[in-house]
Amino acid sequence: MTTKALAKFTAELCYEKLSAHSIEMAKKCLLDWLGIAIRGSQEKPVRIIHDVILQGDAPQANIFGSLPAKKAGALNAAFINSAASHSLDFDDLHNPSIIHPACVVISPALAVCEAEHKSGKQLIAAICAGYEASGRVGEAVIPESYFFWHTTGTAGTIAAGAAAANALGLDAQQTLMCYGSAGTQAAGLWEFLKEGAMSKPLHTGKASYSGVLSAYLSNKGFTAASEILEGEKGFCR
Repeated sequence: MTTKALAKFTAELCYEKLSAHSIEMAKKCLLDWLGIAIRGSQEKPVRIIHDVILQGDAPQANIFGSLPAKKAGALNAAFINSAASHSLDFDDLHNPSIIHPACVVISPALAVCEAEHKSGKQLIAAICAGYEASGRVGEAVIPESYFFWHTTGTAGTIAAGAAAANALGLDAQQTLMCYGSAGTQAAGLWEFLKEGAMSKPLHTGKASYSGVLSAYLSNKGFTAASEILEGEKGFCR
C-alpha cells in the first residue's frame, strides 16, 4: 500500500540515517524559515490569526515575532508560526510538487519538539521526514489538482503530519493513522485569489495545526483511514 510504505519510511527516518548533505540542507531550511516567520509575523492576516488563536492556551512552544515574547500549546504555536512563515510568500518552494514545504514542515516539527523537549537531532530528522512526504504527496496530484487546490494547504497537511509524527516518535502504524487523520482534513481552495483575500496563510496554518493534531490523536490510539492516499475515496482521487 502506498500510504503504508510512506508512513513506514518517515516513521523510521532518524538523524543517524541522514547524509551530511541532508543535515546541512535541513539546517539551512530551518534558518530561512525562521527569518521569514519573524518578519511575516507582523503582517495583518497573521496578527488577526494570532489574536484569535491565543485564547486560554497553555504555554508550551515559542511564537516567533511576538512582542513581548509569547508561548502557546504545540497545536496553536504550529498554526501561528506556519501562517507567519507563509504570509510574505518568500518561503522555499519545491517546484515539481508546487509546494512551500518549510511553513508546513518546520512549524509543526519545531512546535512538537519544543513541547516534548526533544533534541536538535530529532528536530532535523522530523524536518527531513516532513520534506520527504511533502514532495512525494505533492507530486502525486500535480498538475490536475492545482487548478482548484493550494498544494501547500492540501499535501502540506500530510507533510505536517509526517513531521509531527516523527518528532513525537510514533511508530509506523501510528504514523499511518496520523496520515489518515491529516489527509481527511486537507483543504485550501484558490477562490480567494479573485479578491486578494487573506486565506493563503490560513491554509498553511491550518495544515500545520491539523498535522500536529493528527499526530497527538494517533499517539492516543485514534484510528483513521489506512489508505488515505490511494484509496477509492482518498486524497489522490
